[in-house]
Amino acid sequence: MGRLCYFSAMQILSLNTWGGRLHAPLFDFLTAHADADVLCLQEIYRDAAGKENRPESNGQVLNLFDDICARLPAHRGYFRPSVGDFYGVAAFVKKPVIAEGGFPIYDNPGWHGGSNHPRTAQYVVVEHNGQPLVIGNVHGLWHPSGKGDLPERLEQSQRLMEFVAARRQPTVLIGDFNLRPDTESVALLEARLRNLISEFGVTSTRTSIYTKAERHADYAFVSPDIDVVDFAVLPDEVSDHSPLLLTIR
Repeated sequence: MGRLCYFSAMQILSLNTWGGRLHAPLFDFLTAHADADVLCLQEIYRDAAGKENRPESNGQVLNLFDDICARLPAHRGYFRPSVGDFYGVAAFVKKPVIAEGGFPIYDNPGWHGGSNHPRTAQYVVVEHNGQPLVIGNVHGLWHPSGKGDLPERLEQSQRLMEFVAARRQPTVLIGDFNLRPDTESVALLEARLRNLISEFGVTSTRTSIYTKAERHADYAFVSPDIDVVDFAVLPDEVSDHSPLLLTIR
């Protein structure tokens, strides 16, 4: 008789934290979802007080990374800056970590302030059911023209695809891509990955706090070899972005 193989489920949560402006409900939300195996968070500050070129403060928590670390003691936190050493993305991981790193997806060497700052994608490689799984944490380029295609966004998607192709492992890309679903930038990602926003018929990833007409920004893309159990946009209003919760096996 052959051996039975049991595969445990894994939860990956993504959220653009809006810099922690809604800090009390945000911290309550993160504590309530401390059972998630990996949390991919965007708009994270770390020791940002007094730093040059820091985006204008509108209630952001300037040591948000350490505050979240304190609320997720079972997770190990990894911070990847895009601006200086104080603003970027972070992953909080309970699973065994094989590797962690980052790579540039948008360069702006002449940046002196504003939201078109350089962007760094973060990745963690975790052990899941005895195999490596790559999870990319993405915060894509913001631009005042909206979330349509730009040469910089097309290059951004190309860099992400080059990363996926080079790893050759089961991969999740998740986060705030700052893209409309009808863009060529999204189509480039869909050429190799499943777009769960599209597959699950998601019509909005923004909360009521965000009042503009465009309702798409956040995405979860997975390679075809990943067994998706469930994917949901959560109703919690702890940012101007909605949380994404992905369960895989």
